[in-house]
Amino acid sequence: MMASVLLVALWIAQAAWSQDPGVDAAALNAAQKQLSDPGKRADAAQNAEAAAAMASLEKLAGNPQNSQQMYELAAQLMDTLTKASGGNPEKMMKMLEDGKNDPEAFGKLFTPEQRKKLSDIAKALETGKLH
Repeated sequence: MMASVLLVALWIAQAAWSQDPGVDAAALNAAQKQLSDPGKRADAAQNAEAAAAMASLEKLAGNPQNSQQMYELAAQLMDTLTKASGGNPEKMMKMLEDGKNDPEAFGKLFTPEQRKKLSDIAKALETGKLH
């Protein structure tokens, strides 16, 4: 389940980032706000890839509260990806693509807090207790 949550978070992050791939503080902040703000996410849904990723996340989450927690985690992961890639947009996109193939290895890039949040979300989704 954790790999599924991570994979959906990756799709969302990639879709948000691909709309404005210039890796600077303003672009990172805009992508993070787009992920964490429900109103701004609606704008992202006009991109077919983002809409598909959002539909997958919402189906997996099962309710709006769970979806919001997953979007917030994806927003946090954007900062981690930026740092791990040295701010290189091509490297970041490659990391995202590689993460789709090996989510467990990709998850090792995350902070302990992010890994715990990811694990908590996955466990809660399995038991149906996330809210």
